[in-house]
Amino acid sequence: MKVVFMQFYDMDTLTTAQDAPTNPIVVAMRTIIGKPLRETPFSPSPLAAWLNGTFTKVDDGDLTAEFTVHREMTNPLGNLHGGAAAAIADELMGAAVYSTASERVYVTVNLHIDYLGHTKQNEVVTGHARVVRRGRTIMHVEFHLHSKSGKLLAHATCNMVAIEAQLPKF
Repeated sequence: MKVVFMQFYDMDTLTTAQDAPTNPIVVAMRTIIGKPLRETPFSPSPLAAWLNGTFTKVDDGDLTAEFTVHREMTNPLGNLHGGAAAAIADELMGAAVYSTASERVYVTVNLHIDYLGHTKQNEVVTGHARVVRRGRTIMHVEFHLHSKSGKLLAHATCNMVAIEAQLPKF
């Protein structure tokens, strides 16, 4: 199965020939940089749309997004809930794997997260996910979540395994 999103490609978003990726998924994802996921035709899951992140950088197996911590993402103390941080991590790590344009579908089989700081409602956090190892059936991915001031809030790793499934068409 080959997944192509050329209908989202916008030549004006590229400045030089060097910027032009050959990976069609990266091409598609770059067209929505700076746009909230909820407002794009490329929202990979209902949870990603609810989290409503905004991609700020997309490369093959490496991406960054910003999220505003809304009330429903907080714990009773008004801080970003650990479950919401884990959801951000899982969504971005999945998107990083997706951006590799693999012809296989991958799902998370484990997720390890360390919570290292906290942030409040209405603050902007930045998540960065990167595929560390691309195996034939397992991809290992790393994630960092930072506050706007640069404080490390969480670090996560996961393994994603290839399964027999079809990717949904967007």
